Amino acid sequence: MLRLKPFFLSLPIFLLTFLLFLHPIVDFSQDLGRHIKLGEIIVQTHAVPKTNLFSYTYPNFPFINHHWFSEVIFYYLNLLFGPSGILICTSALAALSMALLFIFVLKKSNLFTVFISSCLYLCILLSRTYLRPEIFSFFFMSMFVVILYKNQEKFSRLILVLPILELLWVNMHIYFVVGPLLVFIFIINAIIPSITNVSNAK
Repeated sequence: MLRLKPFFLSLPIFLLTFLLFLHPIVDFSQDLGRHIKLGEIIVQTHAVPKTNLFSYTYPNFPFINHHWFSEVIFYYLNLLFGPSGILICTSALAALSMALLFIFVLKKSNLFTVFISSCLYLCILLSRTYLRPEIFSFFFMSMFVVILYKNQEKFSRLILVLPILELLWVNMHIYFVVGPLLVFIFIINAIIPSITNVSNAK
C-alpha cells in the first residue's frame, strides 16, 4: 500500500499538467505544418532531407535534421487522428514527464517540498506548450534523471536502457546532448566523495 501512495498522489499532478497543456491549436504558425510536411516527405522518400527544402532565398542550404523521427511521429499522428492527436500525445508526454519526477522525488522528500518543486517545473513546461519536438526532450530528460538516481542508490538494470533512450533522443530533438551531460554529472558526483575520502585518509 505504501508503494501505491506516490502513484495515487501523482495522479492529480498528471491530470493537471495534461489539462493545462490542452489548448486551441494555433501551432501551424509555429513550425507544426513544417514538421508534419517533413515527416510526410521522409515517409514517402525513405530519406531525411539534407537541405532546407523550405528556403526561398537559399534552397540548397545544408541542413542537419536532428528531429526527423519526431516529424515522422507527428505526421502519422496527424494522418490518423488529425492535429488533435498530436495535441493529446504531447500533453500526455508532458504529464507523464511530470508524474515520473513527482513519484520519484516524493519517495525522497516531504510532500510540501515536492509540491513547490513541481510548481516551478510546471511553470517551465507551461512556457513551452507549442506542439514541437522538444516535448520529447522533456520526457527523455525525466527518464534519465529517474534512472540515474535509482542507479545511484543501488545498481539497477534500467541503466542499460539509457543507450537505447539516447539513440531515440538523438533523432528526435537537438537537446539530446542533455543525456550525456546528465550521465557525466552523475559520474562526477560519484567520483568526488571517493577522492575526498582518499585525501582525508592521507
